[in-house]
Formats: sequence, structure tokens, C-alpha cells
Amino acid sequence: MRVVVSAVGRFYMYDLARELARRDHLLRLFTGYPRFRVDPDLRPFALTRPLFPLIELTLARAGLMRLSKLISRFSVRAQDQWVARNLPDCDLVIALAQTGVKTFAVARQRGIKTVCDRGSAHIVAQRHILREEYALQGVRADPVPAWAVRRELAEYAQADVITVPSHFAYRTFVEQGISPAKLALNPFGVNVSQFQPRPKPDSIFRVIYVGGMSLRKGVPYLLEAFAGPDMPPLPDFELLLVGGVQEEIRPWFRRYAGRFRHVGQVPQSALPDYYATASVFVIASVEDGFGLVVAQAMACGLPVIATANTGAAHTLFEDGQEGFIVPIRDPAALREQTLRLYHDSDLRHRMSTNALRRISQVGGWDQYGARAQEIFHKALDRL
Repeated sequence: MRVVVSAVGRFYMYDLARELARRDHLLRLFTGYPRFRVDPDLRPFALTRPLFPLIELTLARAGLMRLSKLISRFSVRAQDQWVARNLPDCDLVIALAQTGVKTFAVARQRGIKTVCDRGSAHIVAQRHILREEYALQGVRADPVPAWAVRRELAEYAQADVITVPSHFAYRTFVEQGISPAKLALNPFGVNVSQFQPRPKPDSIFRVIYVGGMSLRKGVPYLLEAFAGPDMPPLPDFELLLVGGVQEEIRPWFRRYAGRFRHVGQVPQSALPDYYATASVFVIASVEDGFGLVVAQAMACGLPVIATANTGAAHTLFEDGQEGFIVPIRDPAALREQTLRLYHDSDLRHRMSTNALRRISQVGGWDQYGARAQEIFHKALDRL
């Protein structure tokens, strides 16, 4: 099986490419990163064309999301056209959603099977949820532009297989009329050699969230839950947020200033240190296809409180076992379940143990690669 991977950025696609390379299936990795930013073990397979992706990434890290999203339109089109023009003979091509319209058309003409990799909910479902959220929060912006919807719907129609990382994402595709026969579920892995339990350095009950500070990630609900007026004063309690801040969230940061601690974006290598200081991981996303940080936190032995739209439910843990699943847009539920853990150290310890056991079943990137290999082999045999 000879496989081509089209990855405009790193995302989890480098992990997929690495696992395919380890199994002698990777033929070529088309990436928008410059060669020096490509992992050394992937450089022998990599073709690079850095331009729009670097601009997009720089703007996103600066919190200028509107400009970043504007550039992304050119970024995905350029990636797609570049791969379509240079697609080598192979058995199967995998493209991250939005980057495969022309690539898939060329591949199908040449008898090459196609896989659309979608890390979030079906784009129509995603757009509905996020538009609703922006309206509720009074933010005037289009979180999922029409051009992105058109591109993905075209890819869904062309692709032989659509891979998704969670039961939540899978369900949204079925609800939008995609046949289950066309879908494949493959939860992302976690680097279990990097993310492991460590001794907690203090006695503070610390709620941690790691990720982008955005409306999509439900940060206003997180702040209302633990920094709002309904949060009772508790000794040795802290809310810690780790990640870059988008402009749309700054009004909430100003509103709740002084009631939480924020650390900006940090490298992946530093995250285990932050998880080690925490007692529970809480994520309030209104739409999130998987929430890789949830798996990282569980691998570090943290109970998790997550909304039903993070991809955590059933894929990563069961409600009441490794943590709690709560509805979206419900700060009271976030607070209530967190306070249960604050007051019950035995429950916290039991959920921590369960989290470590469950994440060993989900597995690291090696298990993810094994599942991907099986999915692709079955697709080639079936098609």
C-alpha cells in the first residue's frame, strides 16, 4: 500500500504520516511547513511549499483570527492545487478536510482511492453550532465561511472514505446524511511517553484548561463557572488557563480579570508540567471533534469534565467513571461536578485511576497508526 498524505500544517497529520512511514506505507508527505520545521524522520518523504500556511499560523498565534481565516482560504486552495499537479502514482491519497477538492478529482481519474480526514464535526453541523454561539454572545463574525462549506461538501461527495476521531463527530455525519459505510472512526493517539502522571507540587485544588481561548472552546462558560458571581469562595482553589487568546475572548478576560490565572501559549514539551499542578481538567467546548488535550490530561492522571460536544463522551471516557460529561453552555453543571471532586478526594482518586486505565485502552499514536492501517487496507479491498 503506497500512501500520499496532504497536510497543509502539522495538526495530527504528521503523526499519521509517521505511523504510515513506520509501516512502510508512506510514499510522500506534501506539507505547507518549511523543511526545517518538518520532523527529521519525515523529511525523506516531505515536499514543502511554505507560504500561506506560515502567514496563517503567524496571524493565528498573534490572535488575529479574522486575518488568519482570510489567509486560510488561499492556503487550502494553494495546497490542493499543488498536490493535484504533483500527485505521484500511489494507491491512496489522504487529505485534510478543505485541501482535497482538486486532489480527489485528479486521483479518481487515475484510479487512486481517496480519504478525507475530518477532525471536527460535519461542517454543516459545525457551522450551525458556531453561528448560534456567536449570535448568543453578540459577536458579529462568520465562524465558518460559505467557501469552506462548499469545499468540504464537495470533498465528502468525492471521497471514498471519511475518517473522523470521535463518536460525536461520527454522529454529526450520519445526521447529515452520510452513509456509515463511508465513515471510519479512528480516535487520535496521545504520546504516552511524554504525558504521564507526576507528583503534584502543591495542595491547591487547581482546575486547568489547555487550548485556544475562543468562543468555540466555550471559554466564556468556563470563566462564568469558576470566576463568576455564583462561584463560592473556596480555600486553596484556582482556575488556570493555558493557551493563546483570540480577540473575541478579550472582553470576557477583562470582565473576570483577577479571578483566574492565565498562561499564554506554551510548547507541547512544557504541558506535562502544567498538568502536574492540576487536580481536574475542564473543557467547555461548544464544538470540538476530539479535544486532544483531554487525552493528554487523562494520560497525566487527571479526571476530566467535558461537554458532550468535545468528542470525549464514549470515545475517551464514560460519564461518572473517568470524569463527567455535561451539556454545552451550562456553567452551573461545570461548577457542580467540579465541586464534587473538590469535596471528595476519594472520588477524585478513583476517577484518576480510571482515566489512566482508559487511556491505555485508547492507546498512543502506535495504536492510532494500527487502526489507520486497518481502515485503509479495508477501504482498498472493498473499493
